[in-house]
Amino acid sequence: MTSPQRKTPPLTHDRLLDITTRAGTRDRLIAGLVDAHRVLTTPQITQLCFGSEATARTRLHTLTSLRVLARFRPRRDTGSHPGHYVLDAGGAFLLEHDIPDRDHRRHRVDKRLAWATSQRLPHLTGTNSFFTTLAATARHHPDTFPPTWAPGHWCEKWLSLINLAPDGFGTWVQDQQLVDFFLEYDTGTEHLAQLAKKLTRYRHLLDGAAGAPEPPVPCVLFVFASPAREAHARRALTHAAHGKNLPLIATAAYPAAAHPAGCCWLPLPTSPDHQPRRHTLADLGRLAGHPQQPADYIPTAPNDLRLAPAWPPLPTAPISLTADPRPTGRWAPRPDNQNHDSGNDWGGR
Repeated sequence: MTSPQRKTPPLTHDRLLDITTRAGTRDRLIAGLVDAHRVLTTPQITQLCFGSEATARTRLHTLTSLRVLARFRPRRDTGSHPGHYVLDAGGAFLLEHDIPDRDHRRHRVDKRLAWATSQRLPHLTGTNSFFTTLAATARHHPDTFPPTWAPGHWCEKWLSLINLAPDGFGTWVQDQQLVDFFLEYDTGTEHLAQLAKKLTRYRHLLDGAAGAPEPPVPCVLFVFASPAREAHARRALTHAAHGKNLPLIATAAYPAAAHPAGCCWLPLPTSPDHQPRRHTLADLGRLAGHPQQPADYIPTAPNDLRLAPAWPPLPTAPISLTADPRPTGRWAPRPDNQNHDSGNDWGGR
């Protein structure tokens, strides 16, 4: 495993010039996504930005050599993990002009590399995989849109006044049906009583949104690593939800059961005789009363939500995949990009 601590010399003027010359639009997008979501793996970056993993590995090797990204591999008893990437000083330099008051000289790559030995790494990469899989689906299906994806640390600031810290916020549109959701990604380390306590905090969503005509409160999605864990957790969640006014809550055993956009979501029963069935992610939006969208709708970041005054103020908006600088015409190369070294061959789909 790559050492999580690495002292690196400051970037020289020539290296900064080299980064500026060789880094293209997609490289800046990758740097921004890795910065926002802390750690992304090779398959995740492939899902977001490339047509094949071989092409992704080649470009990521270049970005690592330029110190745009830093790479590590967590220890594994059998086999090997994919490459894990964090933002290096060169990537911070690329983002300096896009993020106000940012100074790449204050960037601490050793703190980012500390994720290599963090017990929270599987939780972070699992959460990120959920959203990158949705993004990959949107790339290849004309009836879907790339999701808005806000990471957990962003949500924690957004909802700090009601002491709520979901693992992510997402917006998904399929067949013109919108669904906003908070994600709770379970790795099996929390007791079932701890999961049930989270429902009390989600009650505050309805309290905070009281009086706001739209949009409806986001759904809450609990993701579990196995069907057995889902079954046990559902009993605890159903008991905790009984008689409470809550947003629509659904569970899934992902990735074992199905694709996250597929028919894998099972809402909690609303009464003892209610026997829910599995739904697609878009169906949850219909069940929760989320609106239909026009055919030309593009999802926006959550700071566009019309929130009631009781909701906490929003921090800086997350990176939305809908702000992707790539052209919408079937992922064709940008006609104004003549920098062949930047690796901006988006590939077809």
